[in-house]
Amino acid sequence: MSNKAVVFVVDDDLAVRQSVSAIAASMHLRTELYCTAESFLEGFVPSRPGCVVLEQRLPGLSGLELLDRLHDHQPRLPAIVISERASVATAVQAMRSGAVHFFEKPCPVAQLEEAIREAVTLDAGNRRQAALLGHVGQRLARLSCGEQEVLELVLTGESNRGIASRLGLSTRAVEVRRAKVMHKMRAQSLAELVQLVLTVRQTVGLKGPEQKPREQVLRAGLGAGKG
Repeated sequence: MSNKAVVFVVDDDLAVRQSVSAIAASMHLRTELYCTAESFLEGFVPSRPGCVVLEQRLPGLSGLELLDRLHDHQPRLPAIVISERASVATAVQAMRSGAVHFFEKPCPVAQLEEAIREAVTLDAGNRRQAALLGHVGQRLARLSCGEQEVLELVLTGESNRGIASRLGLSTRAVEVRRAKVMHKMRAQSLAELVQLVLTVRQTVGLKGPEQKPREQVLRAGLGAGKG
């Protein structure tokens, strides 16, 4: 686990805050303790990694309302919800709001420790994915208009000869543009190129031209060098 990860504890019960803090400390994780959702939000910085352990019933802004606020920030900070008076309905609502775990107090130490470990690991993975997507987005932005046209047709499974025909170019010109796309995208293979672009588009909800199944794109690419 990252030594920069922080377990943010939001609970109006001092004993609970201290108990969760002790568990996190035994895992060599730092903690920050808050008695209200409002005090937590005042100093909340989305770029700080870790997870949040919060009480569902808080004075003022509730734990579930805090979850909704966290939903607006990406990558979303994983949340573990605990409650003194839990019900199936509130547990379901918490999970739908993005909680990774829901426990009724008193929560067994081993279970809470494992939940914190899972949440911190999930957060680290989410942040790595977000960073990768950011880098891939920057690479896509560096492609020229002509290179973007070639990329779009590559994603539909077109061969170099088919791309040349559709764009009114020579096959050699398409090969040059395609090579530049691979270089700028830092892709070592067609499979990697397809995966990078489709991952970004699926994440941000963008759609390119109608795309053939990934396997069909790759099969078409195997013969790309043959024109």
